[in-house]
Amino acid sequence: MSLGKWFLMAALVVVLSSLANAQLPGAIWTSTSDGTKVNGNIYASRNDVYLNGGPQNCTGSGLPDGDYYFQVTDPSGAELLSTDPASNRIVTVTGGFITGTSDVHNTGTSSCSGAISVQLAPYNLTSNNGGEYKLWLISMAAGCINSVDGPVIDFKPSCAKTDNFKVRERDGDGEPSTGTITGMKWYDADKGKFPSKGGRLSPRRRARQPARTPMASTISSACQIRLTRSAKCFRLPIRCGWPPPRPQEQ
Repeated sequence: MSLGKWFLMAALVVVLSSLANAQLPGAIWTSTSDGTKVNGNIYASRNDVYLNGGPQNCTGSGLPDGDYYFQVTDPSGAELLSTDPASNRIVTVTGGFITGTSDVHNTGTSSCSGAISVQLAPYNLTSNNGGEYKLWLISMAAGCINSVDGPVIDFKPSCAKTDNFKVRERDGDGEPSTGTITGMKWYDADKGKFPSKGGRLSPRRRARQPARTPMASTISSACQIRLTRSAKCFRLPIRCGWPPPRPQEQ
């Protein structure tokens, strides 16, 4: 091989390597089904999150045309959370925007004309304590995909774009987890005074009359408690870190 041909092949290898490692232009983001961007990328339920892609603000350079896989992982990217086969998670980009899918996931509209949004679900709950997830859009162009096995895609990271989002959902139905406490409700005849250590309340200091009306209290706009009492017993549904600390002996 002549020296000139060797230099030509070496230059070709460098060019191809640079193309393979180049970052994809355009952008991806999450939205609701109608393309509305959510403040802080925080959603109530996993089913509310949709994929959008194209140029930022619908102008400028968009995604390269072609087919892409998408997937959801934990924030580090180490744990795959998408549960269906990768073949179900294919979108098509035309003119820089997402315009088609593999017709398995639900679709919605986009904030950019002619584009669509694609629902990310189904995917498992994240192990991240902050409820954070990472969305991946992975190009299927030559040299990007190493292998596909069911839901698992082995790909070159330089062929992907990512966007993080959060979901408040904890118990699988979009609502915060709840619990219940039970106990006895007494009317304090001593007006808030507690016996000293080793002491006890006498029977006449314990009220025997039940509460007459249910009670309701709002902790915050997102956390509501309801207290219902019959006779001396009550059951209290709790959420969002309730109840408050118990009173201390005085």
